[in-house]
Amino acid sequence: MALCRGLSSGVCYTAHSSRFPVMMFGIAEMPASPETGRFGCVWALGTDYITTHPKQLQRCTKKILPLLSAGYAYIGGAIDSLNERHIRWLLKSGFYFPGTYILSGPASSRFDLFYKETDV
Repeated sequence: MALCRGLSSGVCYTAHSSRFPVMMFGIAEMPASPETGRFGCVWALGTDYITTHPKQLQRCTKKILPLLSAGYAYIGGAIDSLNERHIRWLLKSGFYFPGTYILSGPASSRFDLFYKETDV
């Protein structure tokens, strides 16, 4: 859902090395609530090259997150609980993980919720 909203929202970027695309990422506005205000759902789709330069990815994240989160009280989303490498990346980027939910269906996949309060 976040990818479809992100692509249609116009806030969609592609990061690339000198030769290959590394990832697409963006933010999609979710319905606001009186308790939280504006919430942006961050999303990213990485290629196999996303793991080749982790330090550069972390440096870029620190520069890009303030731009993506402008105007939102909170940003966050959900990530597959098995994706330990990118959970560490989100933790290093200042996100909190308040809980896990399980999708219904034959796979019963577990996803960790994450969020970060912004400087709005």
